[in-house]
Amino acid sequence: MNVGLSGAALMALGMLALWPAYHVSEQRHVLRDEIFPLNVAYNVYLSASEFRKAYNFEKTSADFTYEASREAEAPGREIYVYIIGEASRAMSWELYGYERETNPRLSQVDDLVIFRDVLTQSNTTHKSVPMILSSVRTNEHDELFRRKGVNPLKMDKKRERGTLEIYTGAGTIFGVSGGVMEAALRTAYFVLSGEELKNADIEIVRGHNNAIVEATIPVPIKAKGGQTVDIRICVVNGANQGLEEVLHRVRLDKNRYHFIEVMNCPGGCVNGGGQPVQPVGTAWLNPTLPLPLRA
Repeated sequence: MNVGLSGAALMALGMLALWPAYHVSEQRHVLRDEIFPLNVAYNVYLSASEFRKAYNFEKTSADFTYEASREAEAPGREIYVYIIGEASRAMSWELYGYERETNPRLSQVDDLVIFRDVLTQSNTTHKSVPMILSSVRTNEHDELFRRKGVNPLKMDKKRERGTLEIYTGAGTIFGVSGGVMEAALRTAYFVLSGEELKNADIEIVRGHNNAIVEATIPVPIKAKGGQTVDIRICVVNGANQGLEEVLHRVRLDKNRYHFIEVMNCPGGCVNGGGQPVQPVGTAWLNPTLPLPLRA
């Protein structure tokens, strides 16, 4: 109790001492964003404010407009490329004032438009990107159907499915270490042998909690009369854990592997930056090993 009161008192004193400097300083963002305890108070306020806006998104953004206009007429079709630095921070981009050349090619584009004051409404890609580009959230598929006049209950269940409409299990396993490798091997096996795997679960390539996974997959080659060829693969489960070692092995023997998968985050994207660490079901963390993974 005494420690808590002492901490609160020190924090209050620190804020009182910095408050006059905040009002007269020309570098307010430094005090606000980087100096304790002002940055704590500001971020609590910012989080609450942005949560309120996101929760009341339809109301707070109902009258929003970019107020953009265009005087010139395009002579033909134009293509716009929208670039999102999903895996990096704006403060590390040369375009936003960083002193190192981190965007050398983008910096040479003359007609590049940079958005300097953008906040996302979510810390996960699958939610934030759709919300940037649309007013419909990822959990509002029914609203998309309503706007397009689509009633799934009245759709013809016997219609022919397009290639991109056919579900595969690869999407289920892409988020874990070894998932991309497993999906690629399934496709390679079918292309080379002319037939599907009898058991699609290639568990030997899954990362689990191993820094490096090596495996040899025998594949019968149809074009060679069924002759078996061993496909040598490697999975790096966490770049900091095994990447240097794998690079060393490749330098010594360039023919060691046919295919290498490097998963930057240990356990896969499901445990990546901004994601809650999953103790059961999707993450490969002790003491819950081994966990079944089904595609």
